[in-house]
Amino acid sequence: MKFGFEIILLILNIVVWLGPIISSIRKGIFHPLHPQFMTPIFMIYFIINALLQKWLVWMLGARVGMLKTTHENLLSNPDYLILPLIFVALAAPFYHYGVKITTKIMVKSGEDRLLLSKEIPVIKPSDKIPFCILGFILCAICWIPNYLLPNAGYGTFWTFPVALTSSFLPFMLYKISKPVGLLSFGSSIVAGFILKSKASFLFPLLPIFFYYTSTMRINSFFSFLKPKVLITIIAFFSLSISLLSFGGFGLDYIKLLHRDYSFEVFAAIVDKAPITGVVDGPVTSWTLAELKEGIPSLLWPGKKYSTNPAKLVSAEFLPDDYAEQPFTYFNRFLLFSGYYDLGLIGALLSAFGFGAFYGF
Repeated sequence: MKFGFEIILLILNIVVWLGPIISSIRKGIFHPLHPQFMTPIFMIYFIINALLQKWLVWMLGARVGMLKTTHENLLSNPDYLILPLIFVALAAPFYHYGVKITTKIMVKSGEDRLLLSKEIPVIKPSDKIPFCILGFILCAICWIPNYLLPNAGYGTFWTFPVALTSSFLPFMLYKISKPVGLLSFGSSIVAGFILKSKASFLFPLLPIFFYYTSTMRINSFFSFLKPKVLITIIAFFSLSISLLSFGGFGLDYIKLLHRDYSFEVFAAIVDKAPITGVVDGPVTSWTLAELKEGIPSLLWPGKKYSTNPAKLVSAEFLPDDYAEQPFTYFNRFLLFSGYYDLGLIGALLSAFGFGAFYGF
């Protein structure tokens, strides 16, 4: 019965979060850079990730991909994920309405797509050679700190802004000089194998996806079901997983989704988080803590050192996992800080506010 209810809630979340995407695709618009695309995709990914870890535990073992705290809570409370699933579904309309008040909804974003499809040169012809040289050097050295410094407990997260930004360089170089771009792609792949980092291997593929899908024309919803399209998608994922496995990443098809714990973190806070006004929590207002943490010290010289909220998440709400992995920073869910501060109302306000800001 619990499994059936979770299936129903999963379908409900897919409908309310991905509804605008499906509607726009039916009308021939596929706009992956629109606010109603990426965030909803991630929300559903986080949910499916957590549910598969619960449903396939008989196949994978309790500790494969699942947080230990979550597993133990599920043993004592089979309904552990039900309430979080309901709250996430309720938040979807607020997110989409927030987007709507600050920008055009995806189904009406034809003008934006037309603008994106126009190739506007941003580099002067005289600057192409210096740009290619500098870009190639950056592609080659951006992951060196991860290799030289002992950071096994931190992964690539601490260099994430630099890594993600520089991951766009190979494709930019490719659009200027194909040989230099291909060499840069090659150096990125080599870095991924050396570091055994999935991020450094997969990030350079993102701009390719964004660039070509932003200009893709869809005749109908079933364009995605054409044999050539399906074969290309399947071949791409199969090749990626195979390369990662050969590189010592320890991946297989079953473990592919076991990458993120955002929804599990949200489930933990729904289960036992202190709401605003309770002084025994790690912070009084998580929203303010996040905002303060994001102010650069350059702009706030008197800013005192404080523990990253991501670390407080694992220490407070995932104690069993924190005891085993004290240096791991688990991801916070979109509704996390709002729910911590004001309960369900705060979660809905977080969804609305982020949608409006992202849309703007």
